[in-house]
Amino acid sequence: MPATRAELLRIAELSIRQRKSTPDIAREIGVNAATVLTWMRQSDYVDTVYTLRKKWKQEARARVAGLAEDVMLTLEDLMRYSRNDRIKYESARTLGEWLGLDEPEADTKGDERDDLVEALKLATTRTQAAPTIVFLPPSPGGLLPEYLQAPRPAVLDVTPLFRSTTEEKEKEKEGEERE
Repeated sequence: MPATRAELLRIAELSIRQRKSTPDIAREIGVNAATVLTWMRQSDYVDTVYTLRKKWKQEARARVAGLAEDVMLTLEDLMRYSRNDRIKYESARTLGEWLGLDEPEADTKGDERDDLVEALKLATTRTQAAPTIVFLPPSPGGLLPEYLQAPRPAVLDVTPLFRSTTEEKEKEKEGEERE
């Protein structure tokens, strides 16, 4: 009995994508393993496998094409905003290769090519910022910032208490001296 198109598609899917063995495929489809092997030898099965592989390659190309824009944007961001000069250079070089700047073209003048190379070099240059050193006097807790300092112990200010008791004693002495 020849296999139907649906059975051939199912066998191809199980054997190629899922990498199942012939006995496992036979169990899933509900036929004997010898029958599966017979169907796999048919020219219809070979055509089905060829068609499926072609379809899978087209799907993969479509996925990759959809990701190509994301890849280009990521490389552009790395080239412009990375702090690492090596990453900037490599991303610019990769973009240049993808754009064909590494291959001389017959219709491209040397001047235009030099301008493009110069533009890539300028895009990858990194401006050096002068370090800013601020000299601040140390805080009462030391050189560490306040949030890193140990909590200061609570100190009771006894000056007003001491002042009031000494003032009272002075008044008593003045009063005794007057008498």
